[in-house]
Amino acid sequence: MKDKLGIIGCGNIGLQVAGFVKNGLKEKLYLAGIWDNNPEALDKAVKKVKTKPFKSLPDLVRNCNVVVEAASQDAVQEVFSSPSNLKGKRIIVVSVGGVVRNWKIIRPVLEKYGINLYLPSGAVCGIDGISAAAMGKVRKCAITTVKPPKGLEGNSYLSRRRVSLKNLRSEKTVFSGDVYKAIKYFPKNINVAAALYLALQRKIKVEVKIVASPFVKRNIHKVELFSDTANIKLEVENIPSPANPKTSALTVFSISRLLSKMVSPLKIGT
Repeated sequence: MKDKLGIIGCGNIGLQVAGFVKNGLKEKLYLAGIWDNNPEALDKAVKKVKTKPFKSLPDLVRNCNVVVEAASQDAVQEVFSSPSNLKGKRIIVVSVGGVVRNWKIIRPVLEKYGINLYLPSGAVCGIDGISAAAMGKVRKCAITTVKPPKGLEGNSYLSRRRVSLKNLRSEKTVFSGDVYKAIKYFPKNINVAAALYLALQRKIKVEVKIVASPFVKRNIHKVELFSDTANIKLEVENIPSPANPKTSALTVFSISRLLSKMVSPLKIGT
């Protein structure tokens, strides 16, 4: 019997993952339905991917063995607000910042109810090596995210600080601090840093810098890690998803690959 999969979020990521499951994993997983807190978006998504809508987020969680969150940090919190509904289930979280933000609540729930929580590597590479290095002593880890100014439009933190990115002619550092502050002020831009922090088992502070640059058209993530087992330096330039330029194609493929790995007898990487 195939596992039932439900998707939270009808944005670009949710829709593309739904399409992949229906076309690429239909022999292994059954797309039971989708949910979004925007009724209009939900209605359009249901028609587009030809699946059913769930009445609510808890309704989806109750009726699915595999849950993919592709909505927001608040959705992550809601998923874990009724832990008894999650017993023995597999949860894939895209909004990784929501896991870090709610870790004190989520960790005991995972252990008590036997939940398997999966965090896709998303828009960055090298998570396997970073996780392995964390088995030893890590001295430093830093990430610099470089974005075109349009990628930071509408950010309330920048608005409050009266930081304008219009007609920018040189690179401008708009944030420098730790993961927790980055998650708070840039909830839509910081999943990569949150994933690094959790891959390092929350052992050390991850230094985060966000830079707006008029010279780039793609999001770029630069990671540096220094440890007793390896020094890792990597740079990822993400190609935007054709369906939504604000989403990287690698993020969608990362989730799709994780789903494939879950149902495959061959497991490559950690």
